[in-house]
Amino acid sequence: MLADFNASVLRLVTLPNLLLVWALQHSPNSFSPAAPSLSPDNTSDTLQHGSGDLAVTPALLSAFQASLARTGIPLTLVSGPWHPQLLPALLPLHAAQSLLVLAAETIYSPASLAAFAATLLALLRSVARGKALVAAKRVYFGVGGGVDEFKKVVSAGGGVVFEVENSGVEGCDRGLPAVKGGAAGGVGRALCEVQMC
Repeated sequence: MLADFNASVLRLVTLPNLLLVWALQHSPNSFSPAAPSLSPDNTSDTLQHGSGDLAVTPALLSAFQASLARTGIPLTLVSGPWHPQLLPALLPLHAAQSLLVLAAETIYSPASLAAFAATLLALLRSVARGKALVAAKRVYFGVGGGVDEFKKVVSAGGGVVFEVENSGVEGCDRGLPAVKGGAAGGVGRALCEVQMC
């Protein structure tokens, strides 16, 4: 299941990207050749792997759907706000199964942070082995969300958040260096692992 607040994001970004990644692996001949001028030396990985436009034909869409069916991958797209009773009810979860939740940019305000944390904890409580990886900015200036507040809310709900070590990864360090003129280097990012206690 893939979820986003906005149906248009799922329709215009998520699904096309899934199709694109699948086509790169399973149907590389569906791409028109890239213009040689995109790479001066003609040796870039994008040219070698068939860059250019993807010809989205009925045959390609049928092959994509058949591949999903053959591999047993159900593709469900859900739009709307986080809700601890609704989203878990949409998933056919049972107590003995494992669950991995991947999320990004879901804790950007106190209201969304609380709703996301409650939904996430409800999902993790419903399975034997559950884990979530949440990518986020350390602080969302002007709106009040961020990693520290997320940790507090999850902890209060019976979960635990560990920050995945990412020192040395550009943009993820806690103390971003000042740029020329003394201004801060930007907002740091974090990757958080969430589990039930």
